[in-house]
Amino acid sequence: MKAGRPAYDPALLLRSLLISYLYDLSER
Repeated sequence: MKAGRPAYDPALLLRSLLISYLYDLSER
């Protein structure tokens, strides 16, 4: 394990970023 590795799952972070991006597109 790397010492600088975050506690959360990277895939979960990517998913949340994608959702927020799609939400931003739908807001326009």
